[in-house]
Formats: sequence, structure tokens, C-alpha cells
Amino acid sequence: MADVPAEVAELRAKGVVFQDIDLPGLKTENGIAHLGPFTAAWFKDSEGNVLGIGDVR
Repeated sequence: MADVPAEVAELRAKGVVFQDIDLPGLKTENGIAHLGPFTAAWFKDSEGNVLGIGDVR
């Protein structure tokens, strides 16, 4: 995925709700986590499965 923040914004505009996470070593800001070279965001599908999008820079 080329641009996680742009994808999150586009999916939010379509009604997708992203998970907020606040754990030691893993915290999202505006639904997006930055983990060194990784950027990721998670959401649930209609059956409650957690799905994610991400990229490595």
C-alpha cells in the first residue's frame, strides 16, 4: 500500500471505522500506528473479523 493515511481517509469516507489501540509499544493516532518503518491501521469487517492495511518504508 503506497499511502496508509490516504487509504484510511478514503475508507473512512465510505463508512469504515478504524480501531483505536493504546497498548504499551502500540498506539494509534487517528487510527494509524507508526512502528519504525511500518505504518498500519486495523478495522473490523461486517462479521467482526479484524482486517488491516499497512506498508513498509
